[in-house]
Amino acid sequence: MSSKMHDATRVNRAGLPLVHQGDPFLPGPTFASAYHFSGEPSSSEYTYGRYHNPTWTRFEQALSELEGGPSWSSRRGWPR
Repeated sequence: MSSKMHDATRVNRAGLPLVHQGDPFLPGPTFASAYHFSGEPSSSEYTYGRYHNPTWTRFEQALSELEGGPSWSSRRGWPR
């Protein structure tokens, strides 16, 4: 992301994938709770929606771009 963009543009574009011919303008939220995988769960990027999912991944990427550092999200915030 270019640092020459206005803040409002950076916020609107944060976390979006690069544009590819034939892709939708915006990726939609993922409403899946379970994902296909075989073998060890660590061998798949996504296994169960409560632990991680593409929507959270895009949110974390956007937050990292805007804050300039690593970020993560969870379903309930900090554990109690």
